[in-house]
Amino acid sequence: MRIAFVLDHYTPGKGGLERWVADLADHLRASGHEPHLVSGDRAVSDPRFAHHPIRSRGLTRAGRDRDFAERARLFTKAEAFDRVLGFRHLLACDVYVPHGGSVTEAFAAHREAKGGIALPRGRVRNFLRLERELLTGPDVPGVQAVSDMVRGDLLRHYPGLEGRIEVVPNGVDLERFAPGGRDAARDRLGIDGRAALFVAGNPRLKGWRFAREAFTRLRDDGALPHLLVAGGDPGSLPAGARYLGRLEDPAEAIRAADVLLQPTYYDPFPLTTLEALACGTPVATTARNGAVPHLGESGAVRACAHPSDVAGLARHAADLLAESPRAAARRAAEDFPLGTCLEQTAARISDRPTER
Repeated sequence: MRIAFVLDHYTPGKGGLERWVADLADHLRASGHEPHLVSGDRAVSDPRFAHHPIRSRGLTRAGRDRDFAERARLFTKAEAFDRVLGFRHLLACDVYVPHGGSVTEAFAAHREAKGGIALPRGRVRNFLRLERELLTGPDVPGVQAVSDMVRGDLLRHYPGLEGRIEVVPNGVDLERFAPGGRDAARDRLGIDGRAALFVAGNPRLKGWRFAREAFTRLRDDGALPHLLVAGGDPGSLPAGARYLGRLEDPAEAIRAADVLLQPTYYDPFPLTTLEALACGTPVATTARNGAVPHLGESGAVRACAHPSDVAGLARHAADLLAESPRAAARRAAEDFPLGTCLEQTAARISDRPTER
């Protein structure tokens, strides 16, 4: 089958959604399918895809976003792809996989993380409209949610999706992310003593303020001398913390850490949670991490109710440092192999008839 991946922007080698998209494309190619990428990028150098650039027009970013959605809908219809797989900010597809979760819930989390009550700007209002049109229009796609949390969020806002949402949790590459080489990773990173890790493309949304405060408490208590920070620039760092920048391969930093601090405001099913567990690194997070109900809050995963519960986060991290449940962490991740996720997604794509 000719399968179109519709994504506003795609950066090869980037983590998160892009890495998952690349893994799915590899899986589909190995199964004899033909992946195509329809994106707003001028050019994409990725041998996994035949790339079809969509040049959007508009005076504002919101206008260009809307124009991309319109042009992508017309292009995929004209090309008569066997299946169209969409991820965000679009008007038509056969299977919708909102890795970022509900736009409404994501915006609410961003607003809360900023500590304000600001109304959504034009671009966010446009994303909300696109989501509503896609999920309430005449040709509602099948939806694949990455967690029960996302399924619940979508049904709360779009009750008409009842019976159309399948939950397929994220998976992790258990060979790439594995406990082996921990000592060597710590040597290369110059870690002498226990270390926590904080990873986030958007540090504010992922609770950097509270991770920093929890680390400072643990550092002052003598329980945790080091904090590694990766991803987006968090700004000023506390004593004992080191910024690693944006990592093309986070496995080494994850493997070297003793605990992952993840006090997120909203995360549908973060790959970093699974990657940490696969490397034997336990996770201190929040109930707003959609992976928690699937993993179970015990053993190597502990969650406080809200990111601002610094005392709870620090307590969970201290318990995990004391118990060092590395084997339990690995066992938890082994229930979510990447291959199972990709096979279920491929089956979902194959079963969904074209209705554009």
